[in-house]
Amino acid sequence: VNQRRRDQCANPPERKKPRMALLETDMIPNQAYDIDIEDRTLVPCLDIDIIARIASFTGFLTGLMDICIAVGPKDATVIRRYNLHDNYRFLQRNVMLYVSGMNDSDPCSENIKTWMEANTDWKKLCTPDNIDKFSRVTIQDEDTGVFTSNVDPKALFNNPAVAIELGLDKVLKHLIQQDGFDVNQYKYGCYAEGLPTNLVALSLYGQRKSLSLLLSVEDINLNLHVYDPEEYPTSNKLFTCACTSDPSCFRLLVNSHRFKVNQQLSGPLSPLPLHVLLKSLLADCDGEGPDLQFWRQRFHYLLRAGADPRITVGSAVSPIEQAREWRNDHQLMPSVHRCLFWELHKAIELMER
Repeated sequence: VNQRRRDQCANPPERKKPRMALLETDMIPNQAYDIDIEDRTLVPCLDIDIIARIASFTGFLTGLMDICIAVGPKDATVIRRYNLHDNYRFLQRNVMLYVSGMNDSDPCSENIKTWMEANTDWKKLCTPDNIDKFSRVTIQDEDTGVFTSNVDPKALFNNPAVAIELGLDKVLKHLIQQDGFDVNQYKYGCYAEGLPTNLVALSLYGQRKSLSLLLSVEDINLNLHVYDPEEYPTSNKLFTCACTSDPSCFRLLVNSHRFKVNQQLSGPLSPLPLHVLLKSLLADCDGEGPDLQFWRQRFHYLLRAGADPRITVGSAVSPIEQAREWRNDHQLMPSVHRCLFWELHKAIELMER
């Protein structure tokens, strides 16, 4: 026994390596990743195809995203393609979350675009029969009044109103290029607006790219109503809707060569765009008071696009005379009148130079 102890003291056992040294030289048993000590990144030690198969058993919105973050952007592309290829259940789930109000349009739109990147043949889903079938995705029951939404993923690629609603610009561009497709029809309804709605009216509220695509169509008609006037006689004109729309979309509309700023909107007795904008401002004065910056911006865009406040329409007065009449009738607040006339007279001075 004493001799054994003396031998142990003479030849002590080799000390264990520190944990960091072990990671530098050897891989811990059953570890899927090797750790690079210098930058602390995870390097997959398993084949990426195996990781992709494992990821297919996780949740689409939680576990799959965690794995994609862990493996890095390059390998994450492989995992996304493996899990999203022909995965229509992923699309349906995103639509259901959006329709139920559990998800906003932005994350839903990004998920759909990611699916389209993994399925480059998505255009095969767009057919004339499907365009007719999915023209309306939200229908109200006449007896109960309950709204029912169609969450079939094919609706995303066959309804231009849904494409505008979710910002799917590639889908909208593909649809308007189809033979026989009429952008002026009151035929398509989206999830948020069940009634068949004018496509330009839908794009006025923040969908600038969609509006730009629609304005590029040669036979686009900008003198229509928001809804079909035969079914809804009180429907507002398209430009009336534009007066309270997104500022960037309003500016894009009035600067388009297809929009005639000094032409009557429709019919011999119809007003000019400046008349409509003045009337919208007057309607806003009935409340607590209009937002002067909001309306000044609208008049600035329309006047800089070439609208002439001195033009008369038949027996009607010019826009600048109309504003004077409303000032004398005390229908316009003094602050509103000063702000409005400053813009009108500034535009006239520019035109006279």
